[in-house]
Amino acid sequence: MYLVGIIPGPREPALDEINHFLRPVVDFFLPSWKDGIWFTKTINHTAGRLSRSVIAVAVNDLPAARKLAGRAGPTANQMCGLCWLLKSDIADFDWEKWRRRTLGEHKAAAEEWKNAETKVERDKIFKQHGVRWSELLRLPYWDPTRFIMINGMHNLFLGLVQHHFRGLIVIDKQASKELRKGQQRHVDLKDLQKGRDTLILHPTMSAMTRLHVDERLGNVQRPSWHRGPPKNLGDAEHGKLKAEQWKSSIEFDLPAALMQLWGSEHTANGSNDDRKSQWQKLVHSTMLLAIAIRWGTSHVTSPHHAQQYTRYMKAYLECVKGIFPHHSWHPNHHATLHIREFLLRYGPMHGWWMFPFERIIGALQKTNTNYKIGERAIHKNTKRRV
Repeated sequence: MYLVGIIPGPREPALDEINHFLRPVVDFFLPSWKDGIWFTKTINHTAGRLSRSVIAVAVNDLPAARKLAGRAGPTANQMCGLCWLLKSDIADFDWEKWRRRTLGEHKAAAEEWKNAETKVERDKIFKQHGVRWSELLRLPYWDPTRFIMINGMHNLFLGLVQHHFRGLIVIDKQASKELRKGQQRHVDLKDLQKGRDTLILHPTMSAMTRLHVDERLGNVQRPSWHRGPPKNLGDAEHGKLKAEQWKSSIEFDLPAALMQLWGSEHTANGSNDDRKSQWQKLVHSTMLLAIAIRWGTSHVTSPHHAQQYTRYMKAYLECVKGIFPHHSWHPNHHATLHIREFLLRYGPMHGWWMFPFERIIGALQKTNTNYKIGERAIHKNTKRRV
């Protein structure tokens, strides 16, 4: 992997400020596409050959992709850069009826925004189309509706999986810590009954269930190379979970633990039928999500893989909508149904997700810097013998 450059800090560029950093990159690639580079001799072409270079794919998390393409942010009504679905209709998961954006529509709106003479005009155009000018549009072949990918690492693992277990099942409720403390103090019966009533109305993971999940995670035997979730999952002590840990969680650990707790054999005394039904629906939604991700992250792909991924992902979203009719949906939920087209266009997700890039970013973040452009502070450790 070749690292060309880094945008200087201490903060990331805001909105269209990124164009200042894209301009020299585009200036370099324009003649590389138009005129190309002539190699006088190669191993397969002794008489020489012409080579052209293009920017074919951009892999980013969702906020960076929006800046790169000049798209609206997640709070805007024009929330998607690939289709015309509005945020007010974010719960519409009938993806086959979504009207796709075209390159012509995107370019026309971006040109109109660029040529506007006042900020008021630009704001009006942006509100209508959800598009700003991007320097990448100077490249004659650039198509932001096809070349800017929805990154599976952020969308699936740090987006959907994390939201499912933290937002829906509420696996990291601080109540677990309070329960451990509360085992040694008096419990008010009124508060206890209030808690029971809350669990009936909102069938999320209670503190006691959290403790059962912790116990099952601690008893799992796994290969030495397999990194599972922390055994104290849900507590603040383990820190922020990495995408790899959420990936491991959805692949086996949490679906298996929830199946043992809330599956069809869950017939705990005192559980009413409504609460049991809600628990089983949450287990079902978890299994749908796990199956969809299994199809979507396979090391091989095909039209059948893409179809099965979309089928189970849509079923998962509809299942959650049935359990929580007033759920607050995120743009990640909408974007996940667009991954199908990238599986068909670019092949297995392992070839274009951001795990390798994030490792480099992690290494760079640990590098000392003096924040002076063009200079680098080199620190050398020396040992003195006494």
